Amino acid sequence: MKALLLKLSGMDTEAEAALRVIAYFDALGARSATAEMIARGAAAIAECGAGFVSSGGSPVRFSPVGERLRADRVPPRARQHTVGEVTAWIERSGDAEPLDDLILERFAMCARAALRDRQPDPFVGVI
Repeated sequence: MKALLLKLSGMDTEAEAALRVIAYFDALGARSATAEMIARGAAAIAECGAGFVSSGGSPVRFSPVGERLRADRVPPRARQHTVGEVTAWIERSGDAEPLDDLILERFAMCARAALRDRQPDPFVGVI
């Protein structure tokens, strides 16, 4: 354990921040957060607008302070990441930040899992 702590304390701040992003989204998943809660969290952690859309669904979008925003489609200049049937995006003006790709990947994965968990089980009640 001591060796692990020493190794972690020697990590640079970008690696530490990446671990915090992963832990943040893992905690949302462990708490059974809804996809909307995950989108709100992604907007907060990215400090810019964020949203997602699943195939056949309506886009969901939040501001960095947690306000739900109107969403007709994925904004044209948003950075996107798709996992399965879920496309997540962040709306950063200007250049990408170092952790944007990681935030997008974890956001899309967590939103997909949350949406999948809310689907009714097709075998419930089948005898």
